[in-house]
Amino acid sequence: MMEKVEIAGGSSSPSSVLPGNRSTIAAALYDAATVGSVAALDDLLKQYGKVILHRVSLTSFAESPLHLAALMGHLNFSKRLLELRSELATEQDSEKCTPLHLAAANGHDQIVKELLKANGKACLIQDQEGRVPLHLAAMRGQIPVVRELLKSKLAQESVKKKVNDGDSILHLCVKYNHLEVLKLVLGSTGDDGEVLKMTDSHGNTVLHSAVMLKQIEMVRFMLELPRVRTEVINITNGMDFSVLDVLNHSPKDFKSLEIREILAAARARAGAAAETVVLRPSLTRGAAKRDVDGAVEVPVEAQVPVPKAWKTRLGHFVTQIMEYRGDWMNDTKGSLMMVSSIIATCTFQAAIAPPGGVWQNDTNTSVAEESPCTNSNVCVAGNAVSAYYYPHEYSDFMMYNMVSFFRGPLWSCSWS
Repeated sequence: MMEKVEIAGGSSSPSSVLPGNRSTIAAALYDAATVGSVAALDDLLKQYGKVILHRVSLTSFAESPLHLAALMGHLNFSKRLLELRSELATEQDSEKCTPLHLAAANGHDQIVKELLKANGKACLIQDQEGRVPLHLAAMRGQIPVVRELLKSKLAQESVKKKVNDGDSILHLCVKYNHLEVLKLVLGSTGDDGEVLKMTDSHGNTVLHSAVMLKQIEMVRFMLELPRVRTEVINITNGMDFSVLDVLNHSPKDFKSLEIREILAAARARAGAAAETVVLRPSLTRGAAKRDVDGAVEVPVEAQVPVPKAWKTRLGHFVTQIMEYRGDWMNDTKGSLMMVSSIIATCTFQAAIAPPGGVWQNDTNTSVAEESPCTNSNVCVAGNAVSAYYYPHEYSDFMMYNMVSFFRGPLWSCSWS
């Protein structure tokens, strides 16, 4: 078994490490990184020299000691490692993460600052999911870290990086609902329309995403930006949907109503996917007029529905059918069995508790003027009241109810 160096209270016993056992020396180095013991690191360096830092890449560990120190937030240990070997700042672990990725995700802003000093290009390195350190900091809402990353010389280049799924830094801010991070990023880019117009893999701008997720404060803030109101608000996505179209296709609730008011105030318009163009009637037939908003009113004779993108939508529908590889019968089995069970339950309940209730006692006295209960026609306790008042209608009801009741179990059996 591998001998482990005990590290406690900032000290170690390197004498227990066998000079020829490199794996044990590496384990001692990683133990020191885990607890952040600079004294233990110096003891190892004094005994074995800086070569132990260069032989880290030959070990079976998935990350470097700097990865561990950055992850755990050990500032002094990280600074000491960077002084000895600054190249560790750009080394990647098994998931392609650099120490800067780990420090950024966990909010260690001072370590982020030191790592950027060692190598500013580390902020552009992407992990296996295409994320740069700024992406991880934005996803976790690490505001101090975001500030440090945006101070770097390559900050604007990192802002324009996209993850493998196509999301930009702004899309991640919206998806994880970090408005303050969004403000910081947009504040650092200035009035950069290119950043605001960045789209994901489906052609959605950040405003599309905010409307889809119904992030009201995000929508309100972005529409306060002049470039968003003039250049971004009416951009359409891959389905030719503008932000207003996206809202129209979303479930209706109080949030959607509030967002609709915000978009209306910003004069958002429907995209090419709208089925028809709704034109307002002209005040004077046969003549086009311009109202106070500058909108053109079309003569009544010209007001006809205009089909939009019907070929695109038809093609999308046909493509879905052609690409379907499932079994329709099996896919709908669960739904049909549930419906048949509900029908059987409802019809059974109608049989044991018929409309109007049942007679509680044998009755042959006419309580009301039109009561069916007489001496010759006794209303027997337990029988349905409706059967005496409306005999023909009740018979029809029970017949239909009985047919429905038996159809329910038959459907369940046939689909099981």
